Parts: sequence; C-alpha cells; structure tokens
Amino acid sequence: MQKFKKQMSFSKNFSSNRGRILVEDAVDDLIKEHKLLGYRERTLTDYNIHMMKMCEINEVHYLDELDRQCLMNYIQLNENAKPSTRRTRLKAVRAVLTKFLDRGMIEYAFWKDINIRVDEEVKEGTTEEEIMVLFNMLDFDDYIEFRDFTAILFIWETGIRMNTLQNIEMNIFDFENNLVNFPPSIMKNHKGLKLPFSDDLAMLIKRLDAWNKEIGYTGEKLFISSKPHLFEKTDFAKLYSKRTQQYQKRFGVKNIRAHDLRRGFAKRMLETGINIAVVSKALSHSSIATTTKYLHYSNDEVIDELRKLNR
Repeated sequence: MQKFKKQMSFSKNFSSNRGRILVEDAVDDLIKEHKLLGYRERTLTDYNIHMMKMCEINEVHYLDELDRQCLMNYIQLNENAKPSTRRTRLKAVRAVLTKFLDRGMIEYAFWKDINIRVDEEVKEGTTEEEIMVLFNMLDFDDYIEFRDFTAILFIWETGIRMNTLQNIEMNIFDFENNLVNFPPSIMKNHKGLKLPFSDDLAMLIKRLDAWNKEIGYTGEKLFISSKPHLFEKTDFAKLYSKRTQQYQKRFGVKNIRAHDLRRGFAKRMLETGINIAVVSKALSHSSIATTTKYLHYSNDEVIDELRKLNR
C-alpha cells in the first residue's frame, strides 16, 4: 500500500471534502473487512493493486470520480497487453466495484456490460505417465525431491488447491481410515471437506513428517522449507513453482503445475464414471458450471468420448 501512496501522493487532507469517499480509504476498509471474513491474502493484494493502479493512471482520488472511461483506460493500458491480462484487470476491479455498489458507495454499475473475450487454450491436465516419470526419476534419498513428489502425489490423489496444501498440518490425517479432514480455515470456499488417500500416499506422508523432525522442525506443517531459518515462513507455493519448472526441464514433463494436477485428478474421476457433481464437490467448486469450464476438454477428447457411444 505504501508504494502506491507515494506514487499517487494521496493525502488525508482530501477527506476534508465532506460526503466524498477516498478510493484509498474505501479499499483499505474493504481489505480489513475481508481479512476478517477469511479472504485469501493473494485475492486482497490483487484488489488493492488493480484499484490503485486504475486510480493512478486516471489521476482519480474519489469514488464518485470513477466511471466507465476510467475502467476502459486501465483495461487498455499497454497496447501489447494480452487479452487474458486485460480480463484479469477487469475481473479484479469489477469485484471491488461490485462490493462498493452493494454498500451504496457507488450509484450504478457502469462496468456491467464490459467484457473481454479470450480464446481459451486447452489445458490438458497431468497424466499418469507424467507421474510415473517423476516417480522413477526423482531421488527419494534427497529431502527436497522426496517432499516435492509427496506434494505432487497429494494433489494428484485429492485434487486440492496449492493454498490448501501449503497449510496442511499433521493433525488432520486419519491414518486408520486413510482419510484427510480439511478444516474450513484452509479451504477457499471456507467449507470443510473429507477425502480419501491411498496407502502409498499415507506412507509418503508419514515418512515426510518423520524427515521434517529429523531436520529440526518442531511444528505441525507437512510441507516446509529445507532451511531451518525458513521453517515458520515457508511459502511452499513459490517453492513448488520453482522446483516444478526445474523438473519440467530436467525430465521433459509438461503438466505438473498445481492446476495441471487438479485437472488430471478431475479427468481421472470422470473417466472412471464418477458423476460430475461428485467431481465438483471434490474440487470444492461453487457450481458444476465451474467444473465443466475448468476441465477444458480438447476437440479430440470430445471425439473419443462420442465414438464410445457408437461402439
């Protein structure tokens, strides 16, 4: 927040204009409120960055100065920006403005008819062959590579989000029944969820927990940094992203990002005949429509499925 305060030279003196609300103050209050409601830090950071940037380029300070042209100026910033980048800008700003509208802080939804069309690329999802390549190539005598494979198999088997994975603690596991009980506090939709896991994954989890203790960790988190001074500050999402980029280059595996693994999990469920409503529940999606869009089946995959009907 300080960065944008300096760039925009906002001053509390503006607040002397009675009846007008500073965008800066409104965004600050919104973020404080949504932190209490459990919104993800990343989401709130995006809200702040996009709103402040839009105000900066338009030299706007008050909510009542915001209009359609301000939003269009921000969306179109940098003529070389990809459509997906522009849509991200629109999505973040629209989310904040809608909340302000609901609170009666903005008079009308000038953003409602603005849409950015993006050609969606087909996202394949992780395959079993890619999992086996990693299983055969990673060194399980190396803590980091063992930890990373445990994380990969965890998402592959359960379909959980990375933000949930990095907040997992050992007390949520029921090893007697091979169930993991995700508490609402680490779920994006703030709803608890129970999912099963295999004996193989159970063995990896127990070994990783023991290894964590061997390197001096005394906490409950499962996925941590290998460096003792970073145990309590581990951002496993960043660690995982860097490591998987290395594995992609070393082993030629293409789809091992967290979202790839979630898609692989979803597609495997569907291919075994599990109802899409169950798949949606397992993925913690808000609706089946979200799950359908998330899967991104290619035209060839659609053809293969339709051919099965004619056999």
